[in-house]
Amino acid sequence: LRTMGNSAAVNGDLEEAIRYWDEAIALKPTHGLYAIYSNRSAGNLTLGRLEEALADAEETLRLAPPDFITGHIRKVDALYALKRFPKALRALEECSNTHPEYADTPEYKVGQTEIQAHQCVCFTYPAEKDIDVA
Repeated sequence: LRTMGNSAAVNGDLEEAIRYWDEAIALKPTHGLYAIYSNRSAGNLTLGRLEEALADAEETLRLAPPDFITGHIRKVDALYALKRFPKALRALEECSNTHPEYADTPEYKVGQTEIQAHQCVCFTYPAEKDIDVA
């Protein structure tokens, strides 16, 4: 079921992919369950189901072996999409603490810069309701 979901995702049918992954998760396999949650997290993120993507990313981290960096990345992506920038930055830092080699990658540096930039915007500008447009 996991590979069928993966194939559906590659073919662009994320709804079908998620149905396969849902079925696979329901079977509670003894191996690879974390990878199914990870895939479903990515699918939910792409479909804009951000809370579901975050929940799946957190379950991925709970189940995955320590060397599975993808769970951390899924969590950062979901938090970023949810505009929870301080939490996204903390998740990114947790990822680099667990996987120090990741902190040297261009992806890490770009992610860190983008998250920090959004934090600055959020804390620099007043909320729209506070802006005097008269």
